[in-house]
Amino acid sequence: MDSHKPLEQVHIFELLWRSACEVMLLLDNNGRIIEANDAAIISYGYDREKMLAMTLTDLGRGLTEFPQGQQVCCGLFEAVHYRSDGSSFPAELRFCEVEKDEQNRVFLIIRNIGERKRLENKLLSLSYAIEQSPTSVVITDTDGKIEYVNTKFCAVTGYSQEEAIGQNPRILKSGEQPPEVYKELWDTITSGGEWRGEFHNKKKNNELYWELASISAIRNTEGQITKFLAVKEDITDRKETETALQQAEAQLRQEVLLAGKIQRSFLPPALSNSKVMIQTVFEPYTLVSGDTFDFFWFDGGTKLVGYIVDVMGHGVATALQTSALRVLGRQVFEKAKPLAERVEELNRISTSCFTEDSFAALIAFELDFTHQTLTYVAAGINYFLAYSKQNTGIIKAPGTFIGMLPDGGFEQHRIEFSRGDNFYFMSDGLFDLISGYTLDVRSYQDTTERLSEFARSNKRTDDATAILIQIS
Repeated sequence: MDSHKPLEQVHIFELLWRSACEVMLLLDNNGRIIEANDAAIISYGYDREKMLAMTLTDLGRGLTEFPQGQQVCCGLFEAVHYRSDGSSFPAELRFCEVEKDEQNRVFLIIRNIGERKRLENKLLSLSYAIEQSPTSVVITDTDGKIEYVNTKFCAVTGYSQEEAIGQNPRILKSGEQPPEVYKELWDTITSGGEWRGEFHNKKKNNELYWELASISAIRNTEGQITKFLAVKEDITDRKETETALQQAEAQLRQEVLLAGKIQRSFLPPALSNSKVMIQTVFEPYTLVSGDTFDFFWFDGGTKLVGYIVDVMGHGVATALQTSALRVLGRQVFEKAKPLAERVEELNRISTSCFTEDSFAALIAFELDFTHQTLTYVAAGINYFLAYSKQNTGIIKAPGTFIGMLPDGGFEQHRIEFSRGDNFYFMSDGLFDLISGYTLDVRSYQDTTERLSEFARSNKRTDDATAILIQIS
């Protein structure tokens, strides 16, 4: 039995030699190839006779580990090898000195490590990208112990890699966030999910800062969670900007609210006496309005003049234009001249209030209680509602916008009125809302209530303003 063991071992070795997928060579001490397995023939592309006439140096360069005529022991090194067609591949050579036929030989196993090199280079590139990343990168084990932090983490937090590794990320906790945030985070990532959110953390020097974080699990090839990865961006500047913006917006809102109150305070109150009753509607679409109105007595209390102005647009800029126009309107409409001429004058001087692409719609009226007449001029608001012996329903009149042409060519119209007559002047924003609805213009109270309801409707898309008149 024992005498057959060496033969058995030789047989097994020969089987391995022939069937191995890896390149195997046997060299003499001068580096000459004296045996090559089938994998070597296939890998290098030489026929066996040609290959057995070559040295290891013929297959590649940088092989000073095999100086000719000297013995070697065992070792491992890498070199570039060449095939018969001139193509090359990175090779890993494992060698060991063996005895054959009472002579020392060198046995080599050669592996093509091209794929490994590709992966190593890819890993190196990824490692460089992570290290140079503008975001902080933290890797922990499954217990939360830090195993890796990149350069950006150190720059942001003030902790060196040596100080951070082995610690728990809780060293960054500021106490500014409730425990529920961290519980949700841990429950999410330990179940394999991704957690995204913001941290108000603390640096090594106790300075607070904000981070936007994405934290997820890293799994091995078997799907088991082995580590956790956190990628975090310093958003302190952004948060400070947002806070400043919010404060500025809050301040602006307060100022606009104040402007709206001031704007409303300039409006005349409701009026009721032996001659006339006037109710008004004023509902800005935003905090301030592009509409305004005014009415006042003049000529010894025998006449009441008024108007509604609707400047095109919304917001603060439009409200400022409206306020300027209101000041001009009072100055112009107090003058004792025909109503159409007053509108003409307002049109001429109002150009200073408008930009190139802005203008205003207006309707003006004058009640003469001596002659019982209503005079009106339309300038962009070209209709109003009336209930009188002379006219009932929608009263229409031509007239272009003010602020568009230096000479608008405005016309004034006159109708008689008597006790119990009703006149409803309103801006486009309110008139558009009542389109398709029937109002009982005979009932001053009912119409006033309905128009007030329309003005507060969530369907409106514009300022809603009205002067509602009943002759007493």
